[in-house]
Amino acid sequence: ETGYLIPTLLPPAGDAQDLANAHALEVNSYDVYIGQLSAITHVNLEAATQALSQLILEPALRARMGAAGQARVAQQYTWRGIIAQYQQLIGELNENRRSYPSIESENASNAWAAAIDPLHAFGSYPTDHLAPQTVLRLARSDALTWFALAADLNMNSLAKPIVLPRDALAAGIAFVAKTPNCTAAQLQGFWLGSDPLKAVQARRSIMHLLKLGVLTQG
Repeated sequence: ETGYLIPTLLPPAGDAQDLANAHALEVNSYDVYIGQLSAITHVNLEAATQALSQLILEPALRARMGAAGQARVAQQYTWRGIIAQYQQLIGELNENRRSYPSIESENASNAWAAAIDPLHAFGSYPTDHLAPQTVLRLARSDALTWFALAADLNMNSLAKPIVLPRDALAAGIAFVAKTPNCTAAQLQGFWLGSDPLKAVQARRSIMHLLKLGVLTQG
């Protein structure tokens, strides 16, 4: 009992390749790169709020989690524990090399190591990924007003170049409001019209509205 697992959601792999390229080519700084990625990363606010509230209200729980966390650090993250884990990993990798057939060079990935799509590299980290069947609804009754306030915050300015224009986002919010059990595919279709090249922007826009607490899942 060392902490909480809070549900998280990311776009599908491939939707941040241009962001990785811009950073690798030094078009954008690392701060911009991370800021844009955070703008399309959704953490379940209800679950996070509930977990933090419980920690605030229950001193005994904080003490138990603190003690358990300290014990885990002592066991796994001191040099004695780290070296033992490295030794185990090295042994497993050596066994894998002996048991797997060799990989021909022409089958190796041609990906640029400095510009790997982070949504691919960290694809196993989130609880889930945005999918066509993901159901969306308004997170609050004043969603359009909340969106207008949130969109004006400087901290959200980095999202503007990577998502759809503000008026399109507002129209999408209205679409979700009047569409029962609206799916990500339906909202994406509403935005795209006859321009499928905007698919990545549309998915990132959904993620950004989730991030802002304008939309929620389910």
